[in-house]
Formats: sequence, C-alpha cells, structure tokens
Amino acid sequence: MNVFDPCAEWDYESTAKGDINTVAGLDLGDAILALQLCSGINGLTVNMAGEVNGDSRIGQEEAIYVLRKLSQ
Repeated sequence: MNVFDPCAEWDYESTAKGDINTVAGLDLGDAILALQLCSGINGLTVNMAGEVNGDSRIGQEEAIYVLRKLSQ
C-alpha cells in the first residue's frame, strides 16, 4: 500500500534514514507513525527526509525498515 497524506505536515530537517518522527534517531515511534499513516490517520507531522525507498511516500516500507533496524 502506498500512502500519501496531503494533510500531513512535512518536516525536512532530519537526515536519518527511517527517522520519520525526528525523536532521538530510530525508535518504535517511527514504525508506529508509519503504520498510523497507512491506516489513514490524518493530521500527523512526519519527516519526509526519513523516507527509505525513494518513492516520496511514508508507508509500510518505512515501518518494516525501522523494525528490522531495531531488531539488529
């Protein structure tokens, strides 16, 4: 599923891959935020610089990336 929420506020400050909530690097909150976007929750603030696969969307790929990194 590709998700793009035009109502979300984009923040381009962070450069860490997978860090879409910009809170202290990768954490479970990044995966949760990506899954919230997938479920259609609107009005969330996300950091598009944390997008991982080059499709300019935050979705399942980012959640999976974060979970894999956290499990290592």
